Amino acid sequence: MTRTREYIRVAIQLAVEASLFATVGSLFWIAIGRQVVQTQGSTAWNYAGGGDAFFHFFVGIIQLYLLYRLVRWAVPFTARRTAQTVDGSLKDLGSYGGVRERMLAAFRDRMPLRTPNAHTTDAVQRGDQNSDVSERPRRKFSMPAFSLSRQKLTSLVGLGNIWANLRGRLRLHSETTADASGAVDLGETSESVAQSAQPTPARPTQPRRPAMIPQALEMTAAEAARAIAKREITATRLAEACLGRIDSLDEQLKAWVYVDRESVLEAAAAADKAVLERRPLGPLHGVPIGVKDIYYTAGIPTRAGSEVYKDFVPDYDAASLTMLKRAGALMLGKAVTTEFACLDPSPTFNPWNPAHTPGGSSSGSAVAVASRMCPAALGSQTVGSVLRPAAYNGIVGFKPTFGRVSRYGVVPVSWNLDTVGWLVRSVEDAALLLQITAGPDSSDPVSSREPVGDYLSAVHAPSAPRIGLLRRYFYENADTETRRHLDQVAEQLSRAGAAIEELPMPDSIDTAFDDQRLVMAVEAAAFHEPMYRTQAEDYQPKLRAMLADGLATDGINYSRALERRRLFTDDMRQLSARCDVMLTPATPAPSQPDRTNTGDPAFQGPWTSCGLPAISLPSGLAQSGLPMGLQLVASPFAESRLLSAASWCEGVMGFDQRPPV
Repeated sequence: MTRTREYIRVAIQLAVEASLFATVGSLFWIAIGRQVVQTQGSTAWNYAGGGDAFFHFFVGIIQLYLLYRLVRWAVPFTARRTAQTVDGSLKDLGSYGGVRERMLAAFRDRMPLRTPNAHTTDAVQRGDQNSDVSERPRRKFSMPAFSLSRQKLTSLVGLGNIWANLRGRLRLHSETTADASGAVDLGETSESVAQSAQPTPARPTQPRRPAMIPQALEMTAAEAARAIAKREITATRLAEACLGRIDSLDEQLKAWVYVDRESVLEAAAAADKAVLERRPLGPLHGVPIGVKDIYYTAGIPTRAGSEVYKDFVPDYDAASLTMLKRAGALMLGKAVTTEFACLDPSPTFNPWNPAHTPGGSSSGSAVAVASRMCPAALGSQTVGSVLRPAAYNGIVGFKPTFGRVSRYGVVPVSWNLDTVGWLVRSVEDAALLLQITAGPDSSDPVSSREPVGDYLSAVHAPSAPRIGLLRRYFYENADTETRRHLDQVAEQLSRAGAAIEELPMPDSIDTAFDDQRLVMAVEAAAFHEPMYRTQAEDYQPKLRAMLADGLATDGINYSRALERRRLFTDDMRQLSARCDVMLTPATPAPSQPDRTNTGDPAFQGPWTSCGLPAISLPSGLAQSGLPMGLQLVASPFAESRLLSAASWCEGVMGFDQRPPV
């Protein structure tokens, strides 16, 4: 039926073109005939007599034209049908065993095809990963009536897309049969690699667990996006690697509450198709990301870690998630959060040591990124829920200025404190996600209209910053190892060229943390009050107690807390203007062997209270083997300066440790 429709379409097209050609010819002859009659002044030349000769002339031209059009159609149609046959054969091969032989058989004596990195069937069956494949000599496509160079043939027939598709499939075949030491993880042997090259059913009852790709799993989000755009790896292969990692680790770590395998792989296949078709790609094209389970996701449950929201399914995505999807990101799943992003610990385990807390409330997001289940994940911070889990898990956590990124579609805790943030493994990734999500949003009244900076350029050309070291309050509340570690890091940065000056802390810091917790309790109670009145028993103990305190707090105390918070905000804005960034420990101590809480948020809370942008960087390992981190903080909406300084510090410290999982 497909071929019949094609014949009918071409016949109609030829008929229309022939009619137009004949009409133009007739009009041309009428004009010439009139001119001839006027010139000769005789009726010997008339439209019946002279027109008959010209009629046969034009009929001959039309016949030649139709023959030309027929040849122009027949060649690409034949090649297209051949390509469809080959493409169907490739799909039937399952794991792409024997790709080269099938391809050459289909195109033999038609066009030359180079197959770099492809292995012969014999070599694959032997498990020989290093065998070379000789290339067929180049020659022209030939037919009895004419000869065309490969360049002209590609232009005429349109085989460029077919060849690109075949190259993409060969690349995937090459990845499947790559060197076991460089492309397979988790105990995959050369024997299992050889078996993966054998044909498998198109839809197996139980999907085979994909081989891990260490290079892919170690990629940052920016690196993965570049590799996909350059076709060094497919989005499908990266998604399969992340899903395989989740399969092998999440029963142990419990970082995910929801993973939609089929949707992720379907979206990855669409991303690969866009690459093959050379469509415009977004800055996160094909990169899987995790999403904290307080972000609205259309058609997918958003339970916020609570029985109260167990049946809640939003009908739209959060604004920040929408922007990331538009940039090409693939939503891998929903990461575990503490209940309503508050106090009670989640079931997630720290990948560095399961006896220690992973932090909270963005515990699932942090653990997923640290254990290489995904390169990036969205989190949120009302006190310290991004920066502290990042420090406890040895990764990068970023919190922009209050109002820099829309909070629309995120389950709220506190109107005056909630800030969107993310967990990543590099400063470049922190800048990339900010570049995509920053900007005003009419749906979020506190969303700022401050100009959006060029954050990626800032991290790609960093220079030694002016650093203000903050000791009072932070050193008074930190353990000995943390104080000693920060002094060592400060000395290291100074030797590398940073200008470091100790800055005095304002007295308003002394009440900032307590005021912040009071504001949080009152505003959380305002949101939860209708549900709390009827479902108090469904809340976990610490959150239930906080909501009770918030409901019991009078307006006078709440107002005074807001006044002191305003004074602290002004003090910190003035202090931050005296340097490029301020430096503090990320946490009072490394993660503690206590899973009954999420750790001490006293060092992150002040920056959420005053709304300044902050980033947490991994800076070393404690004697316990747990990660340690530092914080950099900048002036309001000075994210470019903050990210530039963070990128420079990241390069100087060179932390490259990963958890032992």
